[in-house]
Amino acid sequence: MGLRALLASLLALGLLALPDGAWASPLAQLLEDGEALAASPLHWDAGGWGWFGFSAAGTAGLYQADARVRAFFQDRRGNLGDHAADVGNALGDGLLVLPALGLTAAWAHHAGNGRMWVTSGRAVEAVLFSGGGVAVAKMATGRARPSAGLGPHDWSGPRTGPDGRLSFPSGHSATAFSVATVLARSYPDGAVPYVAYGAAVLTGYARLESDDHWASDVWAGAAAGIWIGRTLTREAAAAPRKGPEAELAPLPGGALLRLTWSR
Repeated sequence: MGLRALLASLLALGLLALPDGAWASPLAQLLEDGEALAASPLHWDAGGWGWFGFSAAGTAGLYQADARVRAFFQDRRGNLGDHAADVGNALGDGLLVLPALGLTAAWAHHAGNGRMWVTSGRAVEAVLFSGGGVAVAKMATGRARPSAGLGPHDWSGPRTGPDGRLSFPSGHSATAFSVATVLARSYPDGAVPYVAYGAAVLTGYARLESDDHWASDVWAGAAAGIWIGRTLTREAAAAPRKGPEAELAPLPGGALLRLTWSR
């Protein structure tokens, strides 16, 4: 994870450990939820396996179009897009997101807002699990980034670096979509789901605009983030929900994030 990321994680967990109550032992909660995440594929129903198949098919489809999608974004790159990408990249940066969530949790405890307190804790977990899982996948696959100039089909297998060989999947996208899913499912009414998923989409766009990832990297990271966020909030989501839900849909030569909602 790196020293800076580790320090950010410790700060966030330290802030979560301040009060007594549901998140008084964040490490114990982290281990419990980590076990649940690891074991969740063993308990997938038809819907869970359908999501996995859909995500894998989308990744495979975009893999065939990665070079064309990259050319589309880079041919249209400009100052406005670069400024938007700066914002999107920040929204998916765990080194920025983790301390912000930890401070939000501390404020929620001070204000007596239990719902925000628990949601912040789940969001911190989402960042840690998505970041850890993505780091393992990056090192296992060793895919070259677009900026390396080696094309979309260069995979060097297990390695620890350099960064130009750690493209698949997109960690920023996984972070942004995991947090967005936690927020959207914890606050399904009002504007929160729209803002959360909108910010996550901006992060995905930023990774393509800044030429840091292939489209299939972004898709796979987003799919992993959504799965992590949904798994962490499965109990809170047991009751019927209102508001938007995220759905990834592959298209010829591209991809679509569709938001649907029930009233």
